[in-house]
Amino acid sequence: MKSGYIAFLLFLTLTVGVFANAFFIHRALFVCKNEVKAFTKAGQNEPSLAVQDCELAFEKWKKREKYLSFFIHRKEIAAVDLLYRQTLAAAKENMAVDFLTFSEGLCAGLEQLDNMSSLRLRYLF
Repeated sequence: MKSGYIAFLLFLTLTVGVFANAFFIHRALFVCKNEVKAFTKAGQNEPSLAVQDCELAFEKWKKREKYLSFFIHRKEIAAVDLLYRQTLAAAKENMAVDFLTFSEGLCAGLEQLDNMSSLRLRYLF
């Protein structure tokens, strides 16, 4: 009987841990998407105005990337990292079309990471 309680407690701890981790990953990616949308809107016509915001978002991404790399495949994270770098380069060079293209791709990449890491019933069954 005692081992049953211990097994249930371990199962409960593992379940809570999985859901808490999924929540923190979703929250981190949601914040990243909002940051990207904000600097995209700020630099829509003049990308050079969004350079500081883009650099700040990229620095925050690098910090979050360390945590995310434990749970998401490295290739997908590297693709999003590349999109961040391309967006930042386009903003620095004041290339409006490329900036918008890369920032939209970055939003899509972050959305894809969120979909891959989420705990939705359609992915579980």
